[in-house]
Amino acid sequence: MVYRPQLPHSHPPRARNPFPLDIRWDQRDVVLALAAALAIFIGSTLVLVLLFGGDDSDDFLSNSTFGGIPVALWIVAMQQIIFVFAAWRFSVSKYRLDIRTLGFLRAEGRLPYLLAFGGWVITLFAIAFWQLIIDSLGIDSLTPDNNVDEIIDFGGNFFTTLLVVGLLGPVAEEIFFRGFALAGLRRRFGDRAALILTAALFAVFHIEPTIYVPIFFFGIVLGWIYLKTNSLWPSILIHVIHNTVILSITIFAE
Repeated sequence: MVYRPQLPHSHPPRARNPFPLDIRWDQRDVVLALAAALAIFIGSTLVLVLLFGGDDSDDFLSNSTFGGIPVALWIVAMQQIIFVFAAWRFSVSKYRLDIRTLGFLRAEGRLPYLLAFGGWVITLFAIAFWQLIIDSLGIDSLTPDNNVDEIIDFGGNFFTTLLVVGLLGPVAEEIFFRGFALAGLRRRFGDRAALILTAALFAVFHIEPTIYVPIFFFGIVLGWIYLKTNSLWPSILIHVIHNTVILSITIFAE
């Protein structure tokens, strides 16, 4: 009988878990959340217009106020809140998860925020380069339409506009598009495809076709920051800075 020494049990190294917390929702939940959010938003907006708009809905949106704040700005804020609710309902609530699974993890150290700032700088250069290409080709139809002016016209004073567009909007969009949609789609399609899909969805969400390309690139950068840090905080911070800077420049330049 040959004696064979018993070797200690060895375990293969564990692959890095791309999901730091228990993310259970998938592409089906993302589609359902998007459909539910759009249905609620469109339905509630139509109800408001029918109840208070009368025969001239345009005047109702641009001139009517509630609590001293233009109705149009209330509608924008309602839109953001509805999308956050849809993300929460089809993730945290549906699967009884910790709210942190939506990306509310602490980003350790300064590196995540340096990455975010660097990504924002690259975004600004990319937007400027895109504008240069459009100008050199003379394609006026692709010139980005500065819809910030329209928001300001509807938005009332600087503080309320900044609160909704500069703060609430970025927070809500990061929760839905990065913390919820990107996290859910990456389980089915992988990081790269999910990043492209959510950036495209993020661009379409902004409605104005002439800004699809700049917004798409910004969505790629924001999604990349989220994938690198597994936290929403860096992308929220840089999104808030971006919107606040653009809004402030537009307002004070007039």
